[in-house]
Amino acid sequence: MSTISTTGLVAAQKQLQTISSNVANANTDGFKLQTAKFASLVAADGRVAPGLGVRSLNDVTDFSQGSLRSTGRDLDLAMSGRGFFVTLPKSATTGAQSGALPGSAVDTSIRLTRNGSFKIDKDGYGVDLNGRKLAVQGTTAGNVEPARVECSKTVGRPPATRTLGYSRIELRDDGELFAIYDDNSFQSIGKVAIGDVRDPTNLRPENSTQFSYIGSAEVPSIATSGERGRGTVLSGLLEGSNVNLTDQLVEMITAQRNYHANAKGISATDTMAQTLINLR
Repeated sequence: MSTISTTGLVAAQKQLQTISSNVANANTDGFKLQTAKFASLVAADGRVAPGLGVRSLNDVTDFSQGSLRSTGRDLDLAMSGRGFFVTLPKSATTGAQSGALPGSAVDTSIRLTRNGSFKIDKDGYGVDLNGRKLAVQGTTAGNVEPARVECSKTVGRPPATRTLGYSRIELRDDGELFAIYDDNSFQSIGKVAIGDVRDPTNLRPENSTQFSYIGSAEVPSIATSGERGRGTVLSGLLEGSNVNLTDQLVEMITAQRNYHANAKGISATDTMAQTLINLR
């Protein structure tokens, strides 16, 4: 009984940690609900026998869409429908990073996210809060490259030249980003890359909102807004988490009761063992 209660105690603690993470990230844009999963311990001969205890499995991620809220910022992007924004590491340059072209070398530094909060850094790259770079579709189908703005440009002929800065970023209906300059001229940045996988269980959380794919089991295919079943990219909006706080608080109460029940089981076993020792 002590072993059963011990495994139950560990499982309840794991469940409480998962729930606590969900509650802490309830207001984190793009966060996806995690659910702790468990299974019965297997006997030495491979049988699943009752009474052996419980073991923890990997958390399961709920990729359902969170609610959208308006921010009014041109580089706050949201995805309505299926797919993920693609981000590249801080070191990525304008060189193409491999996506999921058949036979291509896959860049495992690619991350997928539903958190579309980006800004333009001092070098003109669109970056997230961690400095990872927003990816746009590359010149070769299936490849991606960092989104980059020419922050200023010189127009006219000497000596009557002048420098123009970009005033805003504009997203077109087809997912293409444009830099709009002071004279209302524009320059294409590229179409926002949307990554997707057939089996989301092949995605592994890297932090609260970023996911990587596991090994070579499946790699994300790259498309753009509205292509091949992808969702639509929207500007001036962010997707909130899909955590329901009421549900999580109910789950927390249940997990706490399980924890205390298993703790009492261990205590009862210790008491019985001590009683047997005293009878000798």
